[in-house]
Amino acid sequence: MICKYAMENIFRAPHNYLKRPVRAMPLAFPVMQRATAERFVPAMRALNVSEVARSPRGFFNQWGRMGGAVWTHTDPKFGQPWRDRRDNFCRRHMEQYKRNPTLRRFLALVAWAYTPLSAANTGRVLRALEARDYRLAQSLLGSKSRSRSHSR
Repeated sequence: MICKYAMENIFRAPHNYLKRPVRAMPLAFPVMQRATAERFVPAMRALNVSEVARSPRGFFNQWGRMGGAVWTHTDPKFGQPWRDRRDNFCRRHMEQYKRNPTLRRFLALVAWAYTPLSAANTGRVLRALEARDYRLAQSLLGSKSRSRSHSR
């Protein structure tokens, strides 16, 4: 049999329970700076990449509108937190990007505030895209060369 004192304390929270700071879980994929991501938008438009993410209800515009608060809000269409949608998107597309790094996949990841490259290489790709040199930008991503002829 449980004594009365034990029963009362089972549901009692510690006295400092409400004083503990609440920490947000870290994102699975680091967030790039908004100003850097904005500079990739003309290339995204030119290549028709991530039209949904760039739409008024998409992640990119919500990120611009809410700033850091976007991670705590939910997507009204799907009812899923933006942080979860972003992590799932980046996880799916990084698997494809590792197999075959294309410029379109890179820009799609940038539309979701993630870059798989270092800051220096991201800057090089950005400068190539601003100069509209898409071949140079693709070569900077380090894509595997694929031959067009299929040998049997």
